[in-house]
Amino acid sequence: MVDGNSIDPWKGFVSENHTIVVYGENAENLSLLVALLNTKAVDERYRAVSGTATVSVKLLRELDLPVPEVFRDALAKSFDVEEAAVIAYQRSGCSRLAEAS
Repeated sequence: MVDGNSIDPWKGFVSENHTIVVYGENAENLSLLVALLNTKAVDERYRAVSGTATVSVKLLRELDLPVPEVFRDALAKSFDVEEAAVIAYQRSGCSRLAEAS
């Protein structure tokens, strides 16, 4: 994540054309999303629908993700991001859980 203190003096930042920038107003929600996107559960789902090693914005937008509140709650209870992701997928009723595992 790019720290706001690094952005403020310059009023923005530069990213290379082959990178994906995920942004939003709420740093807590962004941190939660970053944690989720880096889990094995999400990686397996992404690989199940992608035919390449390259990450696609289109596929990221279509990827089934658990409900943020459910992931946040599971993470608070387990303190293990991998376990919390699996729990959140199960509790959110995401349909591709069995296919990706």
